[in-house]
Amino acid sequence: MKNTKSLLASLTVLAVLSTASSAYAAGEVIGINAAVKGDVTIQTGAEEAKQAMVKDPLHIGDEVNSAQLSTMQLLLKDQTIFTIGPDCVLTIDKFIYDPDNNSSILSANVAKGMFRFMSGNISKSGPDSVSINTPVASMGVRGTIVEALIGAEAIAFARQAGVLAPNAKADADGATLFVLRGPGARNEGKNTRGEVKISSGGGSVVLRKSGLATFVANKNSRPSDPFMIAESIFEVFNQRLRSAPTGGPSFKPFELSPYRKKPLDRLDFPSFDLDPHVIDPDPSPNVPPPTPGGNY
Repeated sequence: MKNTKSLLASLTVLAVLSTASSAYAAGEVIGINAAVKGDVTIQTGAEEAKQAMVKDPLHIGDEVNSAQLSTMQLLLKDQTIFTIGPDCVLTIDKFIYDPDNNSSILSANVAKGMFRFMSGNISKSGPDSVSINTPVASMGVRGTIVEALIGAEAIAFARQAGVLAPNAKADADGATLFVLRGPGARNEGKNTRGEVKISSGGGSVVLRKSGLATFVANKNSRPSDPFMIAESIFEVFNQRLRSAPTGGPSFKPFELSPYRKKPLDRLDFPSFDLDPHVIDPDPSPNVPPPTPGGNY
């Protein structure tokens, strides 16, 4: 009970500070660390990187860096949720939340690793309101849930799926696999249908069906044609992000966190785990990635 009251008090203070202006400049508070497990650091500006702690504020431009077997969940002011998987580097470089004028924008960069993005209110502003960039592609998100994996392991999965030829070259550090999970069963209103648009190399692909994926080999290549991801690959995402959909291989959309239905300054956390599907950290499945470094 004491922890819950303390968290509520912290959220109220953050809400007052961060709603003073609809445009969030560098250093402004845009959300909180809602759940942290393992070794996750956050670096603000020129300050030394520090271990992430639950209830601590997240600022524009903060670099979030997770280690192996470590995960984190970030809750932004518009109720967007980022789940950061192991070995991930995330920076939210632009955040403007202005629901009254329908001019909100969210832009983030993910340099490596695995993540899940569960869209909040900003994505309702339009198809160009949310942009997530990886080293090889840019993804626009509207009203849905999407996951991505960056790096050598994404290449291995693409070859396993048959969308990358054995002798084809790919960026071992930046190649990205995008997977659409779809809106949650409890999602409501304008978010009941969603889509993601992945652009790279002068081309683009739109994913609208849960379970569809696309792969981008390097920044000069176009996204692959959409394909249904294998259950074994899906399970890698489930275990590393520590949650699973309700429908197994049918890709039935899983439920969103019920906490997203409340404003940030009125959240009532029964515990420090935001995602109701969170389980104890578990080693990733035995899917050996290729040796990183260079082009394949």
